[in-house]
Amino acid sequence: MKLKEYLKLQGITVYHLAKAIEMPRTTLEDIVNERVWLSECKYSTLNKIALYLEISVSDLVEVGGIVNYPEEIKTKKRLAKNNQSGQTGVCYKALRGEYSAYIKMWGRNIELGCFKTQEEAVAARKAAEKLKVFSLKYHID
Repeated sequence: MKLKEYLKLQGITVYHLAKAIEMPRTTLEDIVNERVWLSECKYSTLNKIALYLEISVSDLVEVGGIVNYPEEIKTKKRLAKNNQSGQTGVCYKALRGEYSAYIKMWGRNIELGCFKTQEEAVAARKAAEKLKVFSLKYHID
C-alpha cells in the first residue's frame, strides 16, 4: 500500500496533515506523490509523519512502499549524463586514480570510501543499499 492510499483510507488530506505536523504542504505532496523517496527524507520528517499517523517509522516506510528500495531505484532513477562509472553512487577520482563510493541517506551524502577498482566500489555501494533498507526498517541511524 502506498502512502497516498493509506492517507485516503484513514480519511486524512495532505493539507490537514501538513497543518497538523507544521510542514509545508508542497513538501508533503512531493512525499505523498512519490516525487521524493521516503528514504531520502530526514528522520525527523519521517518521525513527525509517523507520530501523527500513530504508526512507527518502519511501518511508515513499509506503507510508503520502499521495502525493496534497491531494486526499485534501478527502475525509477536514471544515471546522470556525466556518470562515467555506470553505477549510481560510484565515481572515479582522477587525481587519486581511485574509485569513490557514496550513498545518500537522511538527506546527506555518506562517503563509503575509496577503492582501487570499480568492482570494489560497486560492491560497497550495493552493501550500503542493503544496510540502508535495514536501517530504515528497524529505526537505526
